[in-house]
Amino acid sequence: MVTAVPTASATPIPTRTATLPVSGTASASTPSATVRLPTRPPMPTPPPPAFTTEDEAVSYSNEAGRVSLQLPPHTAVYENLQPSVDGVFVEVPQSFSLIRESPNYAISVEWTAVDETMTLPDFVNEQSTCFDVNGAGGKQVIISDVDALLFDETLCGVFYTAYLYLLHDATGYTITVRSFKPYSEIATFVQEQLDSFTITA
Repeated sequence: MVTAVPTASATPIPTRTATLPVSGTASASTPSATVRLPTRPPMPTPPPPAFTTEDEAVSYSNEAGRVSLQLPPHTAVYENLQPSVDGVFVEVPQSFSLIRESPNYAISVEWTAVDETMTLPDFVNEQSTCFDVNGAGGKQVIISDVDALLFDETLCGVFYTAYLYLLHDATGYTITVRSFKPYSEIATFVQEQLDSFTITA
């Protein structure tokens, strides 16, 4: 079973009620008070993935995003969907997400058209929703023979999140890695997939 990576939720917790006596033994004439007891909401059922790899690695291509990469065994692929709250998926056009079972992490890839004159730092500033991720920072890395910026130790979200940004032929790519473990503990596994990340013509 593939586990989606959760984030924080603002959804109110449903409640159930119980009627308790104010004091003494309950009877028909005993006054009572209604107490609202919190109950745990049911876990949502995630949508079926586009496909899931079996016991062997396979190559995956996304024509809309013009990218391809190798998928390790037991990886679920969701197209135009990203994991959000407690297994809930949100619709994100021009994206795909990979969720690996063990070690458990999610990689989401989004792309958007950009002006050919845009610089990588400007793209980071335009796309970032995290206060400590900006174009003045990041580690310089290479993905698909293209300069990229990696932010691997961010303070975003309720669990560990890393971001990578790159530009290629008037297209900007944002790669988000989410996990319950620090990036340093899953970096080897993530890097194997990033090494196979190829931007096609």
